[in-house]
Amino acid sequence: AVLVTNGSGITGKGRSVNSLLSPGGWNLLAPTTAAAKNLTSTIYVQPGYEQDGAAIAAQFTKRKVLVKAISELPPIVDPLTANVVVVVGKALANSV
Repeated sequence: AVLVTNGSGITGKGRSVNSLLSPGGWNLLAPTTAAAKNLTSTIYVQPGYEQDGAAIAAQFTKRKVLVKAISELPPIVDPLTANVVVVVGKALANSV
């Protein structure tokens, strides 16, 4: 499952990214709002989901999005059952 969390401080951008990813057939969880704002756009992946993270990152052609191990996820959101967590930062939010 993929969890999109809005860390941009711009209302509605988590939903916007969820909508952008929807045609890709991803199992999307309901978007959330991160506990912090003005975050760097980053995709965090569980072990074995690196290719999924890279495929999602490739959809954001206007902005580079980092892909990191989920163990590096700061305490801004509970990953719940997600294998991939997409943190929407301000730069990504401004391009969707």
